[in-house]
Amino acid sequence: MSMRRSLAITALIMCSALVASCSGGGGSRPVPAERATNAGQPSGFAVPASISVAVPPSPPSFTPARPSSTRRMSVSPSATHPAFFAGEVALSNGVYYLNMPNGNPFGYYSYLSDPHYIYHFDAGYEYVVDASDAQGGVYFYDFASSHWWYTNRQWPFPYLYDFSLGALLYYYPASAAGHSTSNPRYFYDFKDSQIMTMPIAGPASVTVSSATPTDLYITNTYQVGATLLPDGDTPSGGNGPIGTSVDGIRCDPHAALGSIHIHMHVTLIKDGVTIAVPEAIGVANPGPEAGGSIDNGDCFYWIHTHDRTGIIHQESVQGGASPPYLMRQLLHVWGMTITRDPSSLQGSIAGFADPTKNLRGRIRIFTSDATGGGGSPYVTGTNLVEVPATTDPATLALNAHQEITIEISTATPDTWAPVPRYKWLGSL
Repeated sequence: MSMRRSLAITALIMCSALVASCSGGGGSRPVPAERATNAGQPSGFAVPASISVAVPPSPPSFTPARPSSTRRMSVSPSATHPAFFAGEVALSNGVYYLNMPNGNPFGYYSYLSDPHYIYHFDAGYEYVVDASDAQGGVYFYDFASSHWWYTNRQWPFPYLYDFSLGALLYYYPASAAGHSTSNPRYFYDFKDSQIMTMPIAGPASVTVSSATPTDLYITNTYQVGATLLPDGDTPSGGNGPIGTSVDGIRCDPHAALGSIHIHMHVTLIKDGVTIAVPEAIGVANPGPEAGGSIDNGDCFYWIHTHDRTGIIHQESVQGGASPPYLMRQLLHVWGMTITRDPSSLQGSIAGFADPTKNLRGRIRIFTSDATGGGGSPYVTGTNLVEVPATTDPATLALNAHQEITIEISTATPDTWAPVPRYKWLGSL
């Protein structure tokens, strides 16, 4: 039971702001329709046979690509993948998409050079073993939790049997079509009748002093952190209309932007928990989210976010001020301020009307310029520099492919999380 307690988040936490708006959707998560029987499993579900396969070695280094924006599809001709993957659709850049026979999405994934390994864009690295049963079953070794799972096409994903917990789980979907919750991953445990999480998808973050840090991935629409902060700008931020400016940053039609276009990344961490940077910062009257991204609005300020990845887009029009811009300008467009006392490090990122959303405590800030490029993925986190306490964080430049990590600690003694290293995927 100690493992379960270490993993579980009880239904009480569903009432908190964190879970009420966690990765991929708002509101509390409903209990799946299939109720547990006295045996702890939904009726009609048979506990699968245990798997007698050794724990596989860690997956080789791999950078999965995102599908192209055109999402041109063709049915995969491969006959080497387990029957569970029948009907998988090849997109582009080695990315596949799979729906279960009943329409449940398995989601997006890529095969590594050894096809026993897949990288699932929400669940992380999985080692695949064909169950070779009549149900089209498959075993997954989940590297994030070190658990063996089983699922099949007849009692289909997102239902998973977890051998370490001895329980059937329901892996909650995200609000973005075709995606599951991630960072953290949310499950319903039918055995204990409760909501729980497991470790985030992908390798864990590492300490600043690590000589061989492990990568987390940055790519469009892949949320980094838990949803806690409201999306969009505050009333004191940039809310349009077209042609108006905030701190020298103008709001223009999205189609007019792009004469210069660079990206950088911001990570927010409070008491060891990564908090997602909101989507639609710098978007006046944003349209509905589509595929995990906000791509429509009355106008877009030259500095903005499309999603909750932490990717900061900096664009301008011909003749406009060229990026990189400053942290101060990002915050002013957002309608927020950042302060830090150079002696005590006490400070805040504030501006929300709801005081519980403002981040207050002792603040440490790290920057890291990117390495790589020229055909290789950009990587940040290998050359971390802590910003001196005497430096006003509002003056930090937001350079291309740079990482800025802002940590807030409210605990005594301080709780400082390891600073992650990121690998940028695709064409970012």
